[in-house]
Amino acid sequence: MKTEEARGFSRAMRAAAAWALAASIGLVLAGQLSVVEHGVGRDVVDRELVDQATEFEPGAKVWFWNRVTGATRGDRIRHVWLHGGEEALSLELELGGPVWRTWSNKTLHPGSEGDWAVEARGPDGSVLARQEFRCGS
Repeated sequence: MKTEEARGFSRAMRAAAAWALAASIGLVLAGQLSVVEHGVGRDVVDRELVDQATEFEPGAKVWFWNRVTGATRGDRIRHVWLHGGEEALSLELELGGPVWRTWSNKTLHPGSEGDWAVEARGPDGSVLARQEFRCGS
């Protein structure tokens, strides 16, 4: 039979293990929206970025992938694609929970050569993540 002290220690150990697990997968308090991982690549497969790169050819489809923490279901972020510093595309993406992977894509049509950036922006317009890349011929 466990003593009161042993039960208390066991509860404390379970709580510590739960906290460590939450920290290891990037959970934060709701309301503290954060992009903890991001990148651009050539595809997204099984909710993961594939073939990460910083240089793409005209005609390529570029994917911007994020892992977001601190959201509540229904929160939104915006992906803003910039070509030469000018907005080329803006997409609003709904988040489904406290740890959520989301992505958008843009096809680099002929004439898209040059410097690009894509930003993940919070509901207030703040930049949560930014990735630069280049389209070359």
